[in-house]
Amino acid sequence: MIIKKNAIDFDKISDLIKEGSIFCYPTDTLYGLGCRYDNKTSIEKIISLKGREKNHFFTLLFKDSKMLNNFFSISELEKNIINKFLPGKLSILLTPKDKNMFYNNFIGLDDKVSCRISSDSFTKEIYNKIDFPIVSTSANISGNENLFNISDIINTFEKSLDFIVDYGDIGYSRGSTILNVNKDSLNLIRDGDIQFETITKELDYGNN
Repeated sequence: MIIKKNAIDFDKISDLIKEGSIFCYPTDTLYGLGCRYDNKTSIEKIISLKGREKNHFFTLLFKDSKMLNNFFSISELEKNIINKFLPGKLSILLTPKDKNMFYNNFIGLDDKVSCRISSDSFTKEIYNKIDFPIVSTSANISGNENLFNISDIINTFEKSLDFIVDYGDIGYSRGSTILNVNKDSLNLIRDGDIQFETITKELDYGNN
């Protein structure tokens, strides 16, 4: 099912997400494949759909910093990063208060989970209707280039997903920049749309 931007019923979409649908949706970087974070069957369908190895870990999308605080123990440096760069084109690895709240597909480096808060208007509207994290993995086949044209995304995934939210083509994106804080050490895990130099400068990191 293709849902055009001008025909979105957010109540209907949120009900589908709550019921366990797998879907494609716009973010402030790339289109993402998603489902609710606690539906193992849907998560495994996305792993299969992307052709992804099970030891590659998904990022989760959260509503806001309050939701992050419900799930994670967050250090002062991590809070500073979240306050300055999220919502936005950045993901940060955070330590769960209880690892049992997450499937193994989310527990990665240093036993942490990769977390995002998107600034995109679609995700903001959805989070007015739902109160749980959703999977946020790029809408492409693992190992292939990112897809920016909605027609390519539809051709690749329409038959495999419950629905695709069509916000049109998107501009070039490298995806979100991924960071990990290890004690007071700030480490770049993946280059993305925000340059690491920009982050360290904004935080005044390493200049003390």
